Amino acid sequence: MQRCDKMSNMVASEVLAGETATTRAKTITKWITVAKLCRQHNNFASLLQIVAGLTFSAIQRLKYTWSLVSSEMKSELNQLKEVVSVSNRFKNMKAEIKRCDPPCVPYVGVYLADLISIEEGVQNLNSNGLINFAKMRMLAHTILEIRLYQQTHFEVEVVPDVIKHILVNCSNALSEDKIFERSYTLEPRNQRPAAVETSSSSA
Repeated sequence: MQRCDKMSNMVASEVLAGETATTRAKTITKWITVAKLCRQHNNFASLLQIVAGLTFSAIQRLKYTWSLVSSEMKSELNQLKEVVSVSNRFKNMKAEIKRCDPPCVPYVGVYLADLISIEEGVQNLNSNGLINFAKMRMLAHTILEIRLYQQTHFEVEVVPDVIKHILVNCSNALSEDKIFERSYTLEPRNQRPAAVETSSSSA
């Protein structure tokens, strides 16, 4: 879960590294494209992390930046947001995961939510005071599903530079407080678009 937060912060930090709204819009577009590829390759963990980074309130409030992102890209992002929505305990993501053919990288939070729900919502003993095997089967089914995806690996070429880029940038990502601070520095409240572009590029 901590890695998920770091990845999301990295995405937000890369957007905010742009000194102009144009540069930031290009970075947003790049990450939406990466998120689409993650979905295509059944990498739901990275998909959620990227979407989370792009939907931070500190990023969403950058209205001048978002005005330079194409309608097509915004529509794509909205579709991806639906996939990773937490509604009904990740109902949409679960459906996509079940439809996909392994290999797959599911978001572990989906299964943690299910395990917590089963543990807290179902008694260990049945009405006769005996072990509730129905509950044990539900827990086992959830754990076995996780194990299934651990046993099927992707056949992809490892690119050391990409791995290094992600690890270094995750380590250097801004904290949540700094993300908000940078957001308001780049696009202060009630500032006109031309002023934002000028002040950012001269920062």
